Amino acid sequence: MASVEVSNLSRSFGIYKALDDVSIRFEDGGFYALLGPSGSGKTTLLRMIGGFDYPDQGRIAMNGESVERVPLEKRNIGMVFQSYALFPNMTVFDNVAFGLEIRGVSRPDIKKRVGEALELVQLSALGHRKPNQLSGGQRQRVALARAIVIKPRVLLLDEPLGALDKSLRLDMQVELKRIQREIGVTTIFVTHDQEEALTMSDRIGILSGGRVIEEGAPADIYHRPNTLFAATFLGKPISSRDDGPMAPSN
Repeated sequence: MASVEVSNLSRSFGIYKALDDVSIRFEDGGFYALLGPSGSGKTTLLRMIGGFDYPDQGRIAMNGESVERVPLEKRNIGMVFQSYALFPNMTVFDNVAFGLEIRGVSRPDIKKRVGEALELVQLSALGHRKPNQLSGGQRQRVALARAIVIKPRVLLLDEPLGALDKSLRLDMQVELKRIQREIGVTTIFVTHDQEEALTMSDRIGILSGGRVIEEGAPADIYHRPNTLFAATFLGKPISSRDDGPMAPSN
């Protein structure tokens, strides 16, 4: 497991500045949400941490070690996408085993670790099925098992519940929290859903225009936002505040 510290990170695509001098720390073992509207920079930040893209400037450190130029395959990061990204021609077992196979793990160890991962996500009986034989929630559990079976230092979740209907999404919120607590992996979760971020995370970073506008515990950000943007985005009526005037937004 690892802590992650991002310092003065910037990334531009042509004239568009996706990240603008972003600094934020994710403590080891925590469950963090990156929250913000579309185009705020949250997914770009997640991709930088995962090694899918490199910053123009700034530093990304895991347990104090700089990794901003380390290729993604050497960072030992688990990633879950909204689209699941499962191999349709492979069974559930083989999908989960894939990351271990390319790492050269022995077949007996693969069988043991895949079995443990499927048990953790409560899919032990479905290892022989193909993705098209599963429900949306089951496919998302397979994607999660594939991400955690490699024992990642950090688990990255890019709006993984966005394709699920409301009832399944609520069930998976509970499951994600349970699994994260059981394995203790540092988890960074991108979402645009305010309720999801407030109920699931230990801390929230709110982004807008490529900058971190506010960061803190969910209850503090909701009840005592320091910026007008955070209060408006979270739907917290300004008149309900009881601690004096709000600081100006950045």
